[in-house]
Amino acid sequence: LYLARGALMNARGPILRALVMDSVPTEMRGRWAALQSFSMFTWSGSAALGGLIADATGDYRYTFLVTAGVYSVSLFFVLPLLGLVKARPPAPPAAEGGREERALLPVVREEKS
Repeated sequence: LYLARGALMNARGPILRALVMDSVPTEMRGRWAALQSFSMFTWSGSAALGGLIADATGDYRYTFLVTAGVYSVSLFFVLPLLGLVKARPPAPPAAEGGREERALLPVVREEKS
């Protein structure tokens, strides 16, 4: 159970980062990357908040209940956004020589006459 929880929680970050970067115009990606970095920084404060909750209640179980509540609420905000993600076009066929081209931007191919 612990490994599944860890895998699912650690998979969230890269998936959300990829969704955001695919949805944001190229010239705005730096700003959004900075915003995501700031949100990762604020995550470090959650340990202090968890400690305050544990001290106030005398039990660590409440911190897990609060965490489960926050994740459940955030799920309702993220799920509708998944419908906004557009499907990627199929990958271009392999280039001559059998090597597959990989590029960050779409490759424009000129037809040979």
